[in-house]
Amino acid sequence: MELPVVDIEPYLHASATFSEATNVEEKPKLFEDLVSLSACLSDLCSEVSRSLKETGALLIKDPRCSVVDNDRFLDMMEKYFEMPDEFKRLQERPNLHYQ
Repeated sequence: MELPVVDIEPYLHASATFSEATNVEEKPKLFEDLVSLSACLSDLCSEVSRSLKETGALLIKDPRCSVVDNDRFLDMMEKYFEMPDEFKRLQERPNLHYQ
């Protein structure tokens, strides 16, 4: 099974653009610009929803994360799962449905 890769750059761009408006007069123009992105953002949300419904997982492409960040995260996960089961059981949270 191949998971879809969801690029969140359009969302980040839209969010930053709207957040950067400093006065009320700028907001309507920026809102119009964001409406033009709405189809793209709607497709993005639909893809996320579909993937989570069908597989329970998805891959996120985030332009803020470098290859170095990704490698460091994977190394951390590998080290954690190499730990003894007794250690990992201490991390269980049954009160949160084992999340």
